[in-house]
Amino acid sequence: PNAFRPKIAADPTDGDAGKHNKGCHCKKSGCLKKYCECFQAGIFCSENCRCIDCKNYEGSAERAIALAGRAGKMVTPSPSASKRTRISMSPAPSKGSPARAA
Repeated sequence: PNAFRPKIAADPTDGDAGKHNKGCHCKKSGCLKKYCECFQAGIFCSENCRCIDCKNYEGSAERAIALAGRAGKMVTPSPSASKRTRISMSPAPSKGSPARAA
């Protein structure tokens, strides 16, 4: 039965690159997020896909930027994360209590 067939099949004409059997159905992500099954598998969208405003195709500048940004997030930590400072706030005096004089 087709229910247990893998969604991403190896394409014999394209070497080791795969092809999505049913295709993705992305509407808002442009096929550049992990929601897209093709992008998650690291393959381009194909004629089987029914996506809207697809940017996951060979030669796409947006796809190259998305992949570079994704790789950068995994490898290098944010420089601002190590420099975070904790701000402690003292409680403000209540309006009803008089201030003590020293």
